[in-house]
Amino acid sequence: MVAPKFSVFALFLLCSCAHSQPPQNIKVGSLVDGCFSFQNIALDTTKEPVLATASVIPKTENADCPCKSALMKYSTFQTKDGNTFNLLSGQFSILGKESVVLPIAVQKQLIFPDTLIHLSLSCAN
Repeated sequence: MVAPKFSVFALFLLCSCAHSQPPQNIKVGSLVDGCFSFQNIALDTTKEPVLATASVIPKTENADCPCKSALMKYSTFQTKDGNTFNLLSGQFSILGKESVVLPIAVQKQLIFPDTLIHLSLSCAN
């Protein structure tokens, strides 16, 4: 009798650990479309800080890039009930990058579930 109880408990524990959060939606608002774009954005909420990984697709040299360098600024926020909740902001470089990893929030508890995450991109000063 002890073995089946343990097996049921182990199965329950395994299932609860394997359950993951539904994927979050990220909306990119970019002021640097002439410089690069992001594709295949994936959000990892299993660790802290929460990270977003994206492929960097550079634009052609003839594109209208407003930035003077490859240093970019980003900020993340969510809106809920008419209020804006800032998550995190920082800078990153696209120089020679095929992909980037950006911290989105310091803790996953700061992210509202089932609420769009906004990622704003602009030139760094």
